[in-house]
Amino acid sequence: MRQSQQDQIVYHYCSLAAFKNIIENKCLWICDVQKSNDRAECDVLPEAIAAALDRRRPSRPDWPPAGTLADREYHRICELLHGSSQSFIPRRVYSISFSRRPDQLSQWRGYADNAAGMCIGFSSAYLQQLEAYGFTFQPICYTQAQLDDIVSHYADTITAYIDRLAAMPDAPQAPTSQEHLEICREGTDILADIQSRAPLFKKEDFSEENEYRLCFSAKHQAFAGDPVWMSTIDLAPQLQVNHSNLFSLGPLQFRTAAAGLQSYHELRFDAPGVCDHFIREIIIGPKSLVEIDDLYLFLHSCGFCAVDYEDTSFATLDIHIRKSELTYR
Repeated sequence: MRQSQQDQIVYHYCSLAAFKNIIENKCLWICDVQKSNDRAECDVLPEAIAAALDRRRPSRPDWPPAGTLADREYHRICELLHGSSQSFIPRRVYSISFSRRPDQLSQWRGYADNAAGMCIGFSSAYLQQLEAYGFTFQPICYTQAQLDDIVSHYADTITAYIDRLAAMPDAPQAPTSQEHLEICREGTDILADIQSRAPLFKKEDFSEENEYRLCFSAKHQAFAGDPVWMSTIDLAPQLQVNHSNLFSLGPLQFRTAAAGLQSYHELRFDAPGVCDHFIREIIIGPKSLVEIDDLYLFLHSCGFCAVDYEDTSFATLDIHIRKSELTYR
C-alpha cells in the first residue's frame, strides 16, 4: 500500500518491555502529561498569556476598580496562569508522544532504553480520526511566532470577558462560592481551553524531537482546594471513542513511575483488521538484540501477520520491519 501525504507515519520510541505490552495488548498508554520529563510542561502558554495581560493592564485607565468582581476575577485568572497549570480547574490532560523522525539517536537514548528498545511507526491518518471523538492530534509548536499568535488571541478573549463582568450593573461585590461559580463560568471555560492547548507548546530546546501529541482532557473530582471547582468525572471522551470502529478508551488506571503515581488510560486498537494497518513500521534499536525473524514470529503469535512455515517466508501486510541504521553501541 502506497503511503499518501495524508497518511504519514509518526514514530513512538519505547523500551522493549513497553513494545511487548503494546503489541500483545494492542493498546497505547495515554498518560498524565504533567508527569513528562519536562519540568516546565504545560507552563509555556499560560505564563506567556499572564505576561501579556500584565503588560496590557497599565494601558487601561478605565480598568475596573480594585475589589470589584471584575478586578478580583482578573487577579484570580492571572494567579492561576502564573502558578501550576495543573491546578487551573479540576481537569487533567492525557497524552502520548510521537516523533516525525525515525531512527534518531537522541530519541533512542532518551525514550528507548538507551537504544536497546524499539521504535513503532503508526499511521497518522488513524490518529487524526480520533479528533472526531474529543481528541487533539497536532504537532508541538516551538517557535515564538506561533506562541505570539495564540497568546494574543487569549489575551483579547480574557480582556473582553473582564470588560463584560465590569459592565454587569447588578454584579455582587462579594459573591458566595456558588454565585461566583455561576457568574464566572465563562472564565472557567477559557481556562479549560487554555489548559487543553497548553501541552502543544514547548520551549525551542525540545524542537529536535519534532514531536506530535495525541491529547484529551478529562475532569476529575478529587482535586484539593476551593470546593467551587469540584466536578464530577467526565466520561464523555471514553464513551465517545468507544463508539469508534477503530479504537476504544479504557478506564482510569495508575502505575508507579519516578517514585510517584501516574494516571493513564489505555487506548486500544484491537478492532478487527485495524492493527495491521495502524502499525506501519517497526525499527529495532541499534543496541537491541531482537532478531527480525523472532519479531515476525512474535507479531504472528499476537495476530498481526501471517507466516508461511512451508517456505519459511513471512508476510506482514503493511508492516515494514528493519534494524536501525545507526552504529551506536
